[in-house]
Amino acid sequence: METAERQHQEALRLTEEARVIRAHGGNRESVRLLQLALLRYAEAERLAGCEGLEPNELWLRARAEACTLCAEWLEQEDRPAEAARTYQEATDVWGQLAGWPDSRERMKECAHRAVACCRTLEGHPFGRLALLLVHYEHQLNLLALRTDTEAEQAYLCVRIATTLFRRGYALEALPRYERAIELYAAAPATPAHLFAMGECHQALGRLHAEALENLERALFHYRAALALYRTSELNGEREKAVINACEKTLADLLTRYERHQ
Repeated sequence: METAERQHQEALRLTEEARVIRAHGGNRESVRLLQLALLRYAEAERLAGCEGLEPNELWLRARAEACTLCAEWLEQEDRPAEAARTYQEATDVWGQLAGWPDSRERMKECAHRAVACCRTLEGHPFGRLALLLVHYEHQLNLLALRTDTEAEQAYLCVRIATTLFRRGYALEALPRYERAIELYAAAPATPAHLFAMGECHQALGRLHAEALENLERALFHYRAALALYRTSELNGEREKAVINACEKTLADLLTRYERHQ
């Protein structure tokens, strides 16, 4: 069982390893390790709350310093969306350290840098999308540290995939839907999870039919969706509407497919 202390110690270890690698020129790897450390710091604080521990200002200070450093490295790597999110995290953590003499200034500086990073994304066609995806990715990575969160992870994967698909990034959305199906399959086989898995297949069917023009794969996914819908045995008004739409689309696709044979 993971404890707050264990997570915090792992965060400290990763932070130190990131600094060492950075000193030897491993910029990208150092950022990756420090991002992993930030996840551990956050998880340590969550677990500390679950364990009934009082907020530890030394832990908060270590996290604030690591957040600030990671944001600076991300900014240097020209990754403004990730830098903005990390500067905001640093701002929030510095704000919890009211008793430290430099915390207010550090908080203001991180908030300023977060705004500056966001401004670099203004006018960029993918600016807001990048910020949104970075937020979802961070939440997903936090959940991945915890046990029995497969369904929650799957839900976020669907959110990411749907966002990408709606913005015209079908190829980028595809592996997210596939990952969501894997995660739902690993979660308890509740009616809601089975139905949600079916909706992922239906979304993949639409993606293959509309964006990739692969009718065979589209048919496979629509059939898989209907099988899961029936297995779930959910029959509320929303579920009936989803099933009816799936059946109609499948029939239309079969007609199209047979014409091309």
